[in-house]
Amino acid sequence: MTCPVGRSELDQASASGPIYLDLHGGALFTGGGDCCRATGTSTAQRVRMRIWGVDYRMLPDHPFPAALDDCVTVYRALLKERSPQDIVVGGASAGGNLVAAPVGTVLFGGFSPGFPPTLLASGTRDLFLSNAVRMHRALRAAGIPADLHAFEAAPHELMPAGTPEDEQLLQGIHRFIETDCPAVRSGGGRHQTER
Repeated sequence: MTCPVGRSELDQASASGPIYLDLHGGALFTGGGDCCRATGTSTAQRVRMRIWGVDYRMLPDHPFPAALDDCVTVYRALLKERSPQDIVVGGASAGGNLVAAPVGTVLFGGFSPGFPPTLLASGTRDLFLSNAVRMHRALRAAGIPADLHAFEAAPHELMPAGTPEDEQLLQGIHRFIETDCPAVRSGGGRHQTER
């Protein structure tokens, strides 16, 4: 169900540093296995952190909430190895939909004070842009620090790696980690990213 799939060159020396819990996309029925490992390795290099990728059970063999249950199970297992302050939870597409569940379900039961700072990203051509906006508003209404990055003309899953929009998002993620989650930068601090 989970595999430590990669780490960046910057994190090679530290086995005890922060972990990025990566929940893959794929509409809850694709993106597992080798694809999950490849995505996790790429994400590790991009976010400069050690990664745990959740290869959750998928449709049609495993109906919802199997994927959510797997993500929560992996998050709980990770809590046995790291404090919540050392965990970043992120995902794209279906993974972004699941991203709030492990933290919210296990620790807080929803968006309440104490929920971690959150970064959301979407494109103006994304069918789910309104969902990102609604989540951003709900987080802000609950007093939770939240950033929303919306990219002009970007589709669902945003732009390919290496494009100017992707570089802007990556800079936003790094800035988010540095400014909103300084404890992660220094070895602690829970936060999440979703795109």
